Amino acid sequence: MKTVKTLKWSMVLLSVFVLITTLWSELSSSYKSFLTGVTGHHWVTKSVFSIILFFGLYLLLPCKDNKSEKDAPLKAAKTIFWTVTIISLIIFLYYIFHFFG
Repeated sequence: MKTVKTLKWSMVLLSVFVLITTLWSELSSSYKSFLTGVTGHHWVTKSVFSIILFFGLYLLLPCKDNKSEKDAPLKAAKTIFWTVTIISLIIFLYYIFHFFG
């Protein structure tokens, strides 16, 4: 059985993937064209890739059951929350600087 840690790391790595692919597609028209060519729209392709990546990571990451950590779900939720918050802020600031710059 997979653990909370596996879910946490799948989400964290997926968030980093979304950051990298979002910024890369904004900086490289050829990459954005590639994404658009896969499904017809670059955001749809990023979503499809994200779903595949999440389940791939979840299935491939090692499963270590640490029963001594009863607060593991809370720790995982905090880690995911802060990771997504920071990455969202980075993307938001990129678009702000891009718009005003």
